[in-house]
Amino acid sequence: MSTISKDASALASLAEAYWQQNLHDFPYIGFEHGHPDSSSTLMRESMNDYAQRTRARKQFEHRLSQLNAQDLHGQDRLTYGMLARQFRLDAQLEELEDHLRPNIFPFGPEGLGPMVAAQTALHGVKDANSYLERLRSLPRSLEEIVERLRVGVAHGHSLPTVLLDRVIGNIKAHIAREPAESAWMAPFKSLPADSKDAAALRDSALLFLRQGLYPAYIEYERSISRLYAGGTDSIACRDTPNGEAYYRCLIEKHTSLTLSPEEIHQIGLDELASISKRMQRVADTSGFDGSVSRLRDHLQSDPSFILASPKALKERMEVLSKRIDRLVPEFFGTVPRSTYGVESIGLELSAQMPPAYAQPAPANRTSSGIHWITSLPARCPTYMHVPLALHEAWPGHLMHIALLEEIADLPNFRRFGALNYTSYIEGWALYCEGLGEEMGLYEDPFDLFGRLSMDAWRAARLVIDTGIHWMGWSREKSIAFLLEHNAMPPEAAAAEVDRYIGMPGQALAYKLGQLAISRLRATAQKSFGESFVLRDFHDRLVAAGPVTLPVLDEFVTQWIEAGSTHFEGVAA
Repeated sequence: MSTISKDASALASLAEAYWQQNLHDFPYIGFEHGHPDSSSTLMRESMNDYAQRTRARKQFEHRLSQLNAQDLHGQDRLTYGMLARQFRLDAQLEELEDHLRPNIFPFGPEGLGPMVAAQTALHGVKDANSYLERLRSLPRSLEEIVERLRVGVAHGHSLPTVLLDRVIGNIKAHIAREPAESAWMAPFKSLPADSKDAAALRDSALLFLRQGLYPAYIEYERSISRLYAGGTDSIACRDTPNGEAYYRCLIEKHTSLTLSPEEIHQIGLDELASISKRMQRVADTSGFDGSVSRLRDHLQSDPSFILASPKALKERMEVLSKRIDRLVPEFFGTVPRSTYGVESIGLELSAQMPPAYAQPAPANRTSSGIHWITSLPARCPTYMHVPLALHEAWPGHLMHIALLEEIADLPNFRRFGALNYTSYIEGWALYCEGLGEEMGLYEDPFDLFGRLSMDAWRAARLVIDTGIHWMGWSREKSIAFLLEHNAMPPEAAAAEVDRYIGMPGQALAYKLGQLAISRLRATAQKSFGESFVLRDFHDRLVAAGPVTLPVLDEFVTQWIEAGSTHFEGVAA
């Protein structure tokens, strides 16, 4: 009978304490994973909150330093490494004043409403009361965010002028709907219609939205406008206080790699050259005499690639998703128990948001996952539909994250913290877009060109992100470069570049993660030869749990070196 070592037991205790601290510090995480805490708040974003996080992190670091990593094995050793990395990055980001920087585009506090509402199930009056209490905490939270950002301005951190209109647009879009139709009120629809208590709570919530929350968001918008009225013409992370060190830290945070900006820039250029050759072949076989620019112009100008309405777009994505779901078991040995659906992003928010994104199902499965799709069909032409469905839904994000959450023997901070390992999560989703070719989903040459165009989009991100934040590229140059290598509409390209400006380093994770997974697959295929089973390879990728790319490489390489496509448990 095996026994748990003292260090393994102490590690498990530390890991759970760290998870509970995360639930306390970021209460909305509880909504994402189906077990919100008992507090009556949704955000803890004040200066005091960040100071408390620093104290907690130092205590966790001390506890971790008392453990002997050599006595840990399998997933315990991975967990030790994940904690050590997270504490180190958190300390670096704190020193570089990440919490004082205006990280409010494209995702600011105004985006919390649709997310929390979609993940909130009210099973009775008690739940409704708790939800209403949390709503009432938001005006103060918005004030605290402004107070913290004001300190940041005093430290020299400003919002690029080009992003201010985007931020203001997001806030105004959030409160554009009548309160009764807002996302905040959606959870109350599940309460019994004939219950007097439920009716009273609905009335109280509606009154608070009108008299409390909406005015608070209006004041938040005014405060942000005043705070960043001076702005800065620079869009480069490098030009901010300690900007070079900050950008390098963000590269490691999002990619889990220590590549230099110059190396990443060159990888992007090399990938674009490779993808362009495939695009030329498609242009040749589809009647455009090998002219990628002519084919791209055709895709951008032909109205037949734009569906007539948001409803038509949503319905097409639903049909496509069902078609993909049927094929998944042929390529993946394990599928999750959860389900998902397709929903339209609100029209008011669609102009500011990406064309699609995934909202995973909470871990307790009280609601399904959601593949959100824009309400602006021009932002999502038909040749983008297959790769977007593969990326956001199954077998991409919604399936992948659900599978990771079902690995019950992982500590909770890893099971439910997949988004902390961006390159693994986004790399998988981008890899799945390419897998669609093997699944037979790109039957039309325009769809295949769209898939290659989206792959080029992610390669271009490596060039543009480093170009903007390290090499002094302008916004105009970045948009032009993206349009040169992609068939997306110009307005979508502008929104994408603004996203890269607002989230330095995040866009690097996709292509670097995809390349890492593709290299591992090539190594496995070469090693196993005819005995290679793709389903087993995919299962091995999932079995690692949420990890960095170097750890994923080690985990899969151990399996390859073991010489059998069959594996049990985790590597020692």
